[in-house]
Amino acid sequence: MRSNSQSWTRTLRSCLALLTLSLGAACGIVTPAEIAKPGTATDQASAIRCERGLTRIELIGGVEDGFAANGTEPARIRPARLPNAYLETVAAAQSGAIQLREYDEGGQDKLLIDHFDVPRDIVSGAVVLRIRTTGGSANDSLKLGNLNELDFADGFSKTDSYSHTIKAEAEAPDAAQSGTVMVVPLEALKENPRAGFKGNFIDFLNRADRPDAIDFEVDDDTAVDVAILVLCQKPQIARGTSMTEYRSKFAGADVSFLSCFLDKTQAPCNPFEGDQLCTAAMPVACYKSGSRVPAGLEAAGLGQGYSPGGEVRLTQPMAAGTLATRADADRLCSGQFGTGWRILEYHDGAGGAIATYSDIAPKTRAWIDVSDQRYANCWDRDKAR
Repeated sequence: MRSNSQSWTRTLRSCLALLTLSLGAACGIVTPAEIAKPGTATDQASAIRCERGLTRIELIGGVEDGFAANGTEPARIRPARLPNAYLETVAAAQSGAIQLREYDEGGQDKLLIDHFDVPRDIVSGAVVLRIRTTGGSANDSLKLGNLNELDFADGFSKTDSYSHTIKAEAEAPDAAQSGTVMVVPLEALKENPRAGFKGNFIDFLNRADRPDAIDFEVDDDTAVDVAILVLCQKPQIARGTSMTEYRSKFAGADVSFLSCFLDKTQAPCNPFEGDQLCTAAMPVACYKSGSRVPAGLEAAGLGQGYSPGGEVRLTQPMAAGTLATRADADRLCSGQFGTGWRILEYHDGAGGAIATYSDIAPKTRAWIDVSDQRYANCWDRDKAR
């Protein structure tokens, strides 16, 4: 028994150390990154990451094949823009001034017109292209938005278009030969000053009345090998974070040990995007600070850092979605247990685990707050605190 106990203690200490490193420190944001010298547009797009808790979406037009001439990679005009006499004339090659182009297709005075089916609730993102330029490309631009002139009675020049001029990319050393990769954050796209809607491209994407498909165009002397739209979307299902009481009272009959994932017999928590539906009925874990630290934590395999003192109590089960803000959760706790009580926060212990003198039944799961993650709580969603 002594040998087994010592082994269990060593294992728990290792898990606690891992928890501190992987979760306690990992509650920061993973910011978008760029490769300094990407080999391909695909490489560059893959390097763009979203903030934890967000869904990463990648939409692709064309195939990155080095502007291969064999095969056809069609650009698709959004169906809602047709019938359109101007575009149909251009597509039929009856306009001497301008023609349509497909992906990989070279030449001057040609438009690439495509579209992406883009959801709403977008937070950030970027468009990544591999392009090949000609002498006229310095005046070219890429455009995203609602470019359907049929939707704008006041004229095509007032469309909800957002653009980026290709001048800097056209000056890259390899742009006219092997091509160059360009990355444009969605927030950096310039709005059409004549458009009726005033707001940046992210604001436009989240409008309820914009088309579900977003137009994408590149004019008119620039060839496009591939276009990749990387989007970061808010969680579509609201979840909150919970902790669970360990399956046994290994540190003493009067000692509670709530943790994120140290009890392998129970489902782990997710302190980045939540692990329980906000409609689930569970007690709220309330905490009051104090100096009474459980004795014998080291012997049980717990460092003293996992107990800041204080006590944890639980409310009656409730759906966390009924609490609009963290302040509401704090008021719930102080209203039930008195002054000084508030909701337990993920970092109150050593990050993802806390030991206290508390009367909590084994395997109990309870709501907690995660203060530094935007989408980990049922309350204050879409807010950084």
